[in-house]
Amino acid sequence: MSYKNKEKQREYQRKWRRNKYIKERKIVLKLFGGKCVLCGNSDERVLEIDHIKPLIRKNSKELCGSLLIHAIIFRKVDVKNLQLLCSNCHRIKTFDDRKQYKNYK
Repeated sequence: MSYKNKEKQREYQRKWRRNKYIKERKIVLKLFGGKCVLCGNSDERVLEIDHIKPLIRKNSKELCGSLLIHAIIFRKVDVKNLQLLCSNCHRIKTFDDRKQYKNYK
């Protein structure tokens, strides 16, 4: 690959990072059992990692998204507070968690 052409270099890096993310995500999904813990949905496209104890964003040092996936693989994060949910179950749980949190304020 030529480093003289910056656009080609950027495109190569984008593809490399995307492929790396996909591989790491599959590893993490397998690690957590590959299905939603609430409904059993096993479609990779809809599975998400959920924090069992909800995060409070302002003071949180917890990771999210691709950084969380990377941290799980390299064991830099405690997986005891994490679970695998499908998108629907995750949204419902998040809504209920927020409602519960607001009641405590």
